[in-house]
Amino acid sequence: MTLQTAHRAAWLFVMLVLASTWVALAMTQGLPPGVQICTGQYALCASSTCTPVLNTDGSPKMITVNVQGGGTAQYPEMSCTCPIKTGPAIADVQGGNMHGSCTPPNKKQVW
Repeated sequence: MTLQTAHRAAWLFVMLVLASTWVALAMTQGLPPGVQICTGQYALCASSTCTPVLNTDGSPKMITVNVQGGGTAQYPEMSCTCPIKTGPAIADVQGGNMHGSCTPPNKKQVW
């Protein structure tokens, strides 16, 4: 093993330890209020393909969601194609429409 290869291996090891430590801390403490780690299936819609949902008159259909600090806001409803993943995921269970829980609305839906 050359010195340069040894330095790369050491750097990679340090980065893996730091990343593992950050994940462990996030899973046990330090998350903002309302944010928690949910496990199970979830939709990863970060950069999904979406199309607007329209009313019969062609106007955008609106969805009402909870906002930080209380109250609600309206946004255009979208229909998105999102991959379904399984595992831990960070969620703001007080925002959007999760109603304070990681539990999906029913057995045929995921957050």
